[in-house]
Amino acid sequence: MVVDAFDAPNSWKAIKSGLAQLQISSQSSGKGKALKLDFDFHGGKGFVVARKELPRRLPEAWEFRFRLKGEMPANRFEFKLIDTAGTSVWRWTDECLKPNGRWKTYRIPHSRMPFAWGPGGGGVPVEIGAIEFVIAAGNGGAGTLWIDQFEWVDSGPLLPEDCVASSGDTSDCLQASHGAWKPSLEDLQPFLEFDFGRKREIGGLILHWVNGSARDLAVDVEHDHGAWRPALELERVGGHCTPIPLPCPETRRIRLRFQPGAELAQIEWKGPEFSHSENEFLHTMAAEAHMGAFPKYWLRRQTLVTPIGAPTGAPRGMMNEEGLIETDEAGFSLEPFLFSEGKLATWADVTCSRSMQDGWMPLPKIHWDAESLGLDIAAWTGRASTGRTLIASYTVENRSDVEREVRLHVAVRPFQATPPWQRHGHIGGKSPITAIEFHGPLCRVNGSRAVLALDPPSSTGTQPFVAGRLFGKLLANSPPAESHATDPLGLAEAVFTFDLTLKPGETATRKLMVPFGRIPVGEEVEPVTIAHTKAREEWAKSLCTVSFDVPPAWKDAAEAWRTAAAHILVNREVFALHPGPRRYNRAWIRDGVVMGAALARAGEFQAFPDFINWYAPWLRDDGQVPCCVDREGADWLVEYDSQGQWLYGIAECHRFGAGDAFALEHWPSVMNCVAHIRELRERRPETGYDMPDKRPFRGLLPESASHEGYLAHPVHAYWDDFWAIRGLRDVQALGEKLGRPHWEIDAIAALGNALTHSVTESLRATMELRNISYIPGSVEWADFDPAATAVALMILDGLGVLPEDGLETTFNRYLEGFRMRIAGQMPWTNYSAYELRIVTALTRLGRRDDAIELLTFLLNDRRPKEWHQWPEITWKDPESPGHFGDLPHTWIGAEYVLGFAGLFAYEREADDALVLAAGLPADWFASGRTNGVNQLPTYYGRLSYSLKRSGERWELDLAPLEKSPRGGIMVRLPVSRATVLRAFGVDHPVLPDGTVKLTLA
Repeated sequence: MVVDAFDAPNSWKAIKSGLAQLQISSQSSGKGKALKLDFDFHGGKGFVVARKELPRRLPEAWEFRFRLKGEMPANRFEFKLIDTAGTSVWRWTDECLKPNGRWKTYRIPHSRMPFAWGPGGGGVPVEIGAIEFVIAAGNGGAGTLWIDQFEWVDSGPLLPEDCVASSGDTSDCLQASHGAWKPSLEDLQPFLEFDFGRKREIGGLILHWVNGSARDLAVDVEHDHGAWRPALELERVGGHCTPIPLPCPETRRIRLRFQPGAELAQIEWKGPEFSHSENEFLHTMAAEAHMGAFPKYWLRRQTLVTPIGAPTGAPRGMMNEEGLIETDEAGFSLEPFLFSEGKLATWADVTCSRSMQDGWMPLPKIHWDAESLGLDIAAWTGRASTGRTLIASYTVENRSDVEREVRLHVAVRPFQATPPWQRHGHIGGKSPITAIEFHGPLCRVNGSRAVLALDPPSSTGTQPFVAGRLFGKLLANSPPAESHATDPLGLAEAVFTFDLTLKPGETATRKLMVPFGRIPVGEEVEPVTIAHTKAREEWAKSLCTVSFDVPPAWKDAAEAWRTAAAHILVNREVFALHPGPRRYNRAWIRDGVVMGAALARAGEFQAFPDFINWYAPWLRDDGQVPCCVDREGADWLVEYDSQGQWLYGIAECHRFGAGDAFALEHWPSVMNCVAHIRELRERRPETGYDMPDKRPFRGLLPESASHEGYLAHPVHAYWDDFWAIRGLRDVQALGEKLGRPHWEIDAIAALGNALTHSVTESLRATMELRNISYIPGSVEWADFDPAATAVALMILDGLGVLPEDGLETTFNRYLEGFRMRIAGQMPWTNYSAYELRIVTALTRLGRRDDAIELLTFLLNDRRPKEWHQWPEITWKDPESPGHFGDLPHTWIGAEYVLGFAGLFAYEREADDALVLAAGLPADWFASGRTNGVNQLPTYYGRLSYSLKRSGERWELDLAPLEKSPRGGIMVRLPVSRATVLRAFGVDHPVLPDGTVKLTLA
């Protein structure tokens, strides 16, 4: 069927990024008309898109076809399908398309159109709303692409045309709804051979057995020249049906070889969507299973996670919001089930509630309310002489008024806590278990990991996937009893069963230990109660020096502050600060310096200089700073914010006590970075950029991809320049303190001043040329990005860099959209909690009520709220199976640490003053309530103060600081009608705007 004959090219919409251009027309191709795409990237990066609205329901199996030719440099080419909501995307990609001027035919079956992004979370498209052809700049340049004979084909049902058997009647084997087959009793090597008449993509099959006739089997597929190739051998096959994933290239024939006694009731053939990935196979299985048989995410429903760990960082476990515990990075999981009075309770049958140890520690808890039964699930990390261990604790409570017999099952499952739409490398979804065995209370997994029951189990057992569903056996109160299992599908499971007799109101606790390293034995195992106490003590020692005195309604926010800092420590890997525990298990310099600064504000001073020292060897001698470092080494993606962040990081460590020796050790890298910033800036010189369209680029740092939205099209991002200015000003001041030569300090100051002037002029020029009143995020896009603009206020306090009229417009426009969004007056799909930066910006701008309004919303929209965390991407629908970045996202958590502390105090660089109470709302002080902070680290030492109101009089009790700010203390009261602030035993007049300046001796 023809998709488009290209008679109406105006039905295609041209979409372009930045300075790229695209013209869409049609032209004769000799076989009808072709869609002609003329594009030009004008020497830069970016993308162009030809989009057509095309509402269509797709059949079960389909294929798109088109011819393509072109005259263009090598670039990335994409064909995309978009759902009717316009939010979920499937994409086929040619990473380096270099057409040779001759027509080439492309066939794209649905198996080659993987899910790319969106709230759909995966699967195959059923109803589409639009299609797109995309050219993304590789080598860039300009060129032309022609597309013709664009059609799609219904591939038809997947049924064999012929069947040969070792014995028995095969007539039913060719029917879609039948497939019954019974070999003769004398047949000792029964087999079935299926011929599909032509090569087909076969994703697998489901064998439905006649009762009691399931047998072990092997599957062969036809290889080249008619030869058979073994694909799978399955042992311990059992149950009523056996799903068999068979992701393989196109084949014409398949052979099934059975053990004697096999008898089939039906065979279901499945297309490639059945198992085109291991995770998709499990999605399919879960969709057809009883609710609760699989973890929730296999039903394409979002499930959120949180880490289980210690202040020392990795290794760490993860817990999801239903109580499944992942035992290590991408590791297998532990999942509980309760059986009593003939009923099996799973996560789907109970009400789950969440909490944290002591309200804030990353030792999460889940409570199951199962009517007359309760189950408390807790986890923590402990120590043994062999290294760290993970402890999982399960406490069952009988809440009925009669004695109850209860079976607690804890299954060892081949699933991670991290959902499959978080897939990256080995992270997300399935965690293969190919071999599992019991030795008494010890369960060995894949030979290298283990689970040890710390309380004797009543029984244990294992099974491979093809032995039947574990859920079904637990539901039948007949858990498996075999001591070992192997599974070529990587889906073996095991179960610990604990039989409990509970009187009314009685509880019983059973615990399992999972070593991260060698399995401890005997006295090497630390008593569990001691391990739990030590885990709490570790956290209390690390992050309990700072406290906030706030109204009861805000106690939760104060606990979230401490949790956000704790999560930064949990996500660490030795000294590397990672913004996520799984998906973002890498160290970015920009994330790291913000997280390090947040830890310093929380009273943890050593982690930041440790991070800087760890990162330093990856810098180049020419001053280039890698944007990211991970287990594979440095990532040299062009991101020009890195140099400024490195300079800021060294200075911030020094401000929080790292010492002169630390700063001097890193001073050579400081001067190298300064030189590199100078060299980068010289690529956009003052001369040669005088034309109006070039003027905004003058004196800026070059294009980079330091913003996620700029990856496809690097741009002149003001974010980079803001960080460079911050870093240069920091090391100028640091150099003066270290007694560096005057010529060195003067050169840094001159570069910083020149860049500041260029940025200010560029912002005004861009706003004028693009006729915008807000502060843009970049020159090329003139994009509205208030979260990025907020960074300039966070790290620069404005300091004359940002046009003041643009500031007001930027945040007024943001707040208007924010209020419409939460009121349901505008469509939206997701947002990022990076918007927490805007709380800080609004506080600095004196917009206290706006800051509190936004902060209140973001606190209420934690995911989940009880675990005090935010993902990078927050979806409107909490159940939407969309990629969430990582959770907890601790760069965002760090922004909260800094923003919440900023409500109480922040340093103002312009006059070297310490500003107090700028974000505290007026209603906190109702009825004479006292609010304040204790032992908050600042550049001037630890800050402790309390503030209260009595009518129009205010009283400030401020403890002495280690050193006095040269600009004094500025108190910004939350009311304008105040007459007097009493501090240090003296009454101070309050200005009409509610501010009071205190000069310290």
